[in-house]
Amino acid sequence: MNKAMVCTGVVALAAMGLAWYFKRERNACILETNRLARDLDALQHRAHDGRQQEGVGPVSGVVTEAASVRKATESGFLAKLNNDPATQLRYDAYERVRFAIGFGPLFRALGLSPVQINQFLDNKLKHDANMRDILASLDAEGLSPSDSAGRKLLQEASEEYRAAQSALLGPDGIAQATQYERLIPAHECVDDLDGQATLEGEPLSAEQVAALTSVVSQAMTPDSAGKWHSLGDLDWSVVDLAAQSLLTPAQMTLFTTTETPGPAGSGGTRFMHQMISLVQAGARADSSSGKH
Repeated sequence: MNKAMVCTGVVALAAMGLAWYFKRERNACILETNRLARDLDALQHRAHDGRQQEGVGPVSGVVTEAASVRKATESGFLAKLNNDPATQLRYDAYERVRFAIGFGPLFRALGLSPVQINQFLDNKLKHDANMRDILASLDAEGLSPSDSAGRKLLQEASEEYRAAQSALLGPDGIAQATQYERLIPAHECVDDLDGQATLEGEPLSAEQVAALTSVVSQAMTPDSAGKWHSLGDLDWSVVDLAAQSLLTPAQMTLFTTTETPGPAGSGGTRFMHQMISLVQAGARADSSSGKH
């Protein structure tokens, strides 16, 4: 066996190992998301069964408890990242692979060299680490990211990140990168749908993936007030109407009735966000009407 064959084998094994690691980590994220979704569902049933705390309305009670579950989970994760070097290394490796895959089309569009790609990823990872540190500090001090001090720190970190990427990409490149990053959830949403459709024997073609991603991306772009929309904020009736001409009936049923894992396993595209929005709207209604 010559040296070239040995090198090729080593590279192939490394690629397989990296793919396995990424899949395992993503599946772990999805499992955790599903667990939290079940927790939220259980809290809703508790509210409907009348087991709320005294003085807390049926909707606002579930919001309070759900927020506590989410806060405890996030705080524990941040604490482990900050205090466990091994966890930091594993998480950074996972994030580097995830970003390399997610930003791959952007790297190709900008014609970045391997050195530039590595610098882009380094900047991105440093920014995410800074954001985690800020959130951990705020949590330790009992502050919220929405407080003035929290907003100031997060804004400064975002400006530092943008400056680093601007120095690397230039004015046109950073503008393209900023828009691309905002639309990554649209790509991941459609990729997740394609994965589910494939398991159901109804895979999307490359043309369908591209067209549906364009539809979702267009729905996310700024409205007349200049507001960008997250997946949870979309008018899905408009998206569904456009998707009807792109998908088969079976694919359309999956798209409109099945919750996909969402961006990076973050917990769904439409239904979970819609449920939370309804719960929060109910809590605001309870508060404004003076219900207890």
